[in-house]
Amino acid sequence: MTAIIEKVTGYVTRRSDSGAPELLVFQPLDVGVQVPAGTVEPGEAIDDAALREMVEETGLTGLRQVRYLGSIAVPLDDHSRAPLQDVVLRKSPGLEQGLGLHVPRAHWLRVIERVEEYAKVEVAGQSGWLRADVLAERMDRYFYHFEARTSTPERWQVQDAGHAPWECYWVPLFPRPVLDHEPQVWEDEFYEKLLASVG
Repeated sequence: MTAIIEKVTGYVTRRSDSGAPELLVFQPLDVGVQVPAGTVEPGEAIDDAALREMVEETGLTGLRQVRYLGSIAVPLDDHSRAPLQDVVLRKSPGLEQGLGLHVPRAHWLRVIERVEEYAKVEVAGQSGWLRADVLAERMDRYFYHFEARTSTPERWQVQDAGHAPWECYWVPLFPRPVLDHEPQVWEDEFYEKLLASVG
């Protein structure tokens, strides 16, 4: 059975004062422009996860799910893996003694070596070992269109526990906004689906 990590991405839109559609984007301090996204928790319905992530990453309430836009399945290679559960990296394969480096579920890491059923991984400039069977082999990402139904500012900051604050703001939906951390499907399929959903 394939080990799968499930992710959600939400395109939140509103109408500007002139009636033109706008897309909500945000920019964390250490990465480029992106849209809200996150991980489905164990036992959580995918629709519920999508709404939860939109609220957590934008601070907005009163969002309405307009449409489910579709999904993609992405095979993961050793350059981009994620654990299916929280793990503590070990000093060597088979050794139970941990390094004290905790890697949360669904956090991206890179496999740099394999020995039998163990994988040496690198995360945040540090490396350690874990059982290879806790690594996802595929990511399924689900895309949604949400609409902001209440008045929102043009720009605002959001901060999640343990993270630096990020700035949310609106950009015109036409021409297509440039997103730094969105798969190629934004350039093709899902942008067109979002346009059709916005109407």
